[in-house]
Amino acid sequence: AGRPTSMLFTYGVPAGREVRTGELVHVPWGQRTLQGIVTEGPLDIPGYLGEIRDIEPALKDAPVMSAERLAMAAWLSEYYLAPPWEAHAVLLPPGAGERPRTEVVRGSGEPGTLSERQRQLYELLSDEPKGLEELRAAAGARGFDSVLRALLRRQLAERRYSLARPRGRARVVEELRLAVEPEQARAAAAAITGRRASRRARALRALLDAATPLPFDELAKLARGAPAVETLLDAGVLARDGEDVRLALPEHEVEQRIRVLRRSRAQVAAAALLELLADAPEVGLRVRELAGVVGAGARDAVRWLVEQQLARLDELLDRRDPLRNLTVVTRSPLELIGEQRQAAATLRAAIDRADGSTFLLHGVTGSGKTEVYLDALTHAVEAGRRAIVLVPEIALTPQTVRRFAERFPGRVGVLHSGLTLGEAYDEWHAIENGDYDVVIGSRSAIFAPQPALALIVIDEAHEWTYKQQDTALRYDARTVAEWLAARSGAALVFGTATPDAARWYAAEQGEIGRLELPRRVRAVRQPDGTMRVWPDEHLPEVEIVDVRGARRLFSDTLIEALAETLDRDEQAILFLNRRGLAGLLLCSQGHSPTCRSCDVSLSLHDPPGRLVCHLCNRTQAVPRVCEECASPLRQSRAGTQAVEREVRRLFPAVRVVRWDSDTARTADQHAELLGQLTRHEVDVLVGTQMIAKGLDLPLVTLVGVVLADYSLWTPDPTARERTVQLLVQVAGRAGRADRDGRVVIQTMQPDEPAIRAVADHDLDSFFEQELRWRASHGYPPFRRAARLLFSHANAEYAAEEAGRLARELERLAVGRDDVEVRGPTRPMIARLRGRHRWALTIMADDPTSLLRDVELAAGWAVDIDPVTFA
Repeated sequence: AGRPTSMLFTYGVPAGREVRTGELVHVPWGQRTLQGIVTEGPLDIPGYLGEIRDIEPALKDAPVMSAERLAMAAWLSEYYLAPPWEAHAVLLPPGAGERPRTEVVRGSGEPGTLSERQRQLYELLSDEPKGLEELRAAAGARGFDSVLRALLRRQLAERRYSLARPRGRARVVEELRLAVEPEQARAAAAAITGRRASRRARALRALLDAATPLPFDELAKLARGAPAVETLLDAGVLARDGEDVRLALPEHEVEQRIRVLRRSRAQVAAAALLELLADAPEVGLRVRELAGVVGAGARDAVRWLVEQQLARLDELLDRRDPLRNLTVVTRSPLELIGEQRQAAATLRAAIDRADGSTFLLHGVTGSGKTEVYLDALTHAVEAGRRAIVLVPEIALTPQTVRRFAERFPGRVGVLHSGLTLGEAYDEWHAIENGDYDVVIGSRSAIFAPQPALALIVIDEAHEWTYKQQDTALRYDARTVAEWLAARSGAALVFGTATPDAARWYAAEQGEIGRLELPRRVRAVRQPDGTMRVWPDEHLPEVEIVDVRGARRLFSDTLIEALAETLDRDEQAILFLNRRGLAGLLLCSQGHSPTCRSCDVSLSLHDPPGRLVCHLCNRTQAVPRVCEECASPLRQSRAGTQAVEREVRRLFPAVRVVRWDSDTARTADQHAELLGQLTRHEVDVLVGTQMIAKGLDLPLVTLVGVVLADYSLWTPDPTARERTVQLLVQVAGRAGRADRDGRVVIQTMQPDEPAIRAVADHDLDSFFEQELRWRASHGYPPFRRAARLLFSHANAEYAAEEAGRLARELERLAVGRDDVEVRGPTRPMIARLRGRHRWALTIMADDPTSLLRDVELAAGWAVDIDPVTFA
């Protein structure tokens, strides 16, 4: 009820099998085997007559969730109406999930008459199980399913089910270490002889392969040396026949002689290994790397040394460290100024109380919020406790990690989606082991198993990326952090220059503490070489430029400001929250090429001639004329590629880079772009909202917002708030060091209150007006919301199902004055990846209380506390 596949199941425990609450187990499910988590310990039910299937034998090294993490999973499932497995899975080690695997073997039936396709598939089958996808690839996708069904009906094929092994595993390496004294090892190495043994073996093998006599010179060439052949002649293994050489022993004796000689080659390699080990007896040699050290025969050499008890073989964990290439210089703490000291003292006291206190740290951009975090973390570490720090984007992780690693070298862990599975697996277990003082990551890092938690920091806490929106568990990391802080007693800090309306209101009402950092700070080097923080009363100058009716991308004001910045050898940021060359193509009648799978216009991208859907990534060539009316198409709503092109046209010698999801997708790509900026290898940075999130770039003195209106055009009640947050954040990149900053905002709505609030640095007035509007329309934070989204390939059925559920919800809401059901309505994107969509919104004090009584059909997604209503 209220959530798909939300039932719990009971299984029996075989005699002698120990089961722990929280253990990951395998259970039978029909003909399949599935993973499960024991959420309630074994219960003794005397006299129960129902059929209960037993769980399967214990798994080696199976994860076991603690009582605290089981409680978190139960809360996640209850709060977000998510399937229990999804709520528990996010708390398991990375890669612990085992996907069900379908395999096929040859059946017992008689083939008889088969069609060509059936015969082809039947001949691919054997007694050895083969994966379904493997068979599909080998037989071809055309008609595969129907052909397989025919073979299954005739018992010519049989399905079997299993679980693929977990993808997340520890990496183990073998290491060879000296087992005797170095002097003894050197003596053993010197005693090993027979360096031509492998050449003799090669000569014997050549004669066996040829099966006829070979000329002496040819055989010597094959053996890479005449002495090896002559030694075999002297030993009577070979015999001369004129100029030719033949075998003088039976073939089976020759094979035995080859094995002996091969062992001698291993001994030669062993001698080299012994010498290496003797030179550094305290250091081990990794077996997988030895072939490159001593050549062929390394594995046999290792085996021979172990058999002779000259060396021992150890198995060690080979940790995949994502920060292995990070080098930092340890830095001492900076002395905080007045308001920073006051905020830090409040956080220290909250850490000592361990009562789960929550704070909004509202600091203007560049006010030194990170130094406050570091001070609080230092206090926690001195008390033997730890922290989690969340950032909204992977792009911010390298910079944040460096700041914390300079203060806590070797004690910083990372956890985010940009890691390889192996790195994430090793980091997760190192965190669980208590190896790190602080874990830094994106939203999923809130589930890190950090012990002795004393501090949780949500940096740039206004960002919507803290909300997971694409899975069955649509959690908000900020809400999870509130639960975790209350449960663990950790102090929780929401740090931001642009709070969201909900937390602004909570601070106004005294529900959470409010800490203010109203001034920017600058670190200034003193005559003695130390750094000291000084307050800076000046925020960057913000200028609004009206571009209504403009035909050019850049106004004269922006061009002039950009030229002055470049003349001073400083850096500039140009912001436009739309990637591509053009947002869309339009004809004179207003038609635009749209995606065949999604109800959105296609965007024009470089290289010219390609249209891209930003939702499903479908691409197509640019049509020569409009397909609706055959009139010419023109570019409309420029994207970041157009901005980059315009900069190059105006300033040909300038170094320009673009930072958006087309140019940077991985953590390494983000780090490389950030490195170019900090090393001043770039003059102008062009980007989307990625560049508005917490980057600290001292040489940036100009920020140009090419068009500020894109987010305002979104039909969403949060559009004004998001516009203010975005503009304040991107404007905050200017003038963060000892140089004054300037911001130029181009807009078609110069009198819009959201844009005026940014220019006037006046968030108080903006939120006063925004909260009044939300209260009058019943939007959060005055009521909670739940958004239900239905999608289906059949447009008629999608509309019918949305209407059916709306009527059922309205029936359940009768008599409840606090509940309002809105919809069904078409979302802003009415069709996505070929599926038609309808949305319902429930506004209530507790919307989940209504949804728990509702049966949801397949295709519904439930989003509790959505961050967007579009």
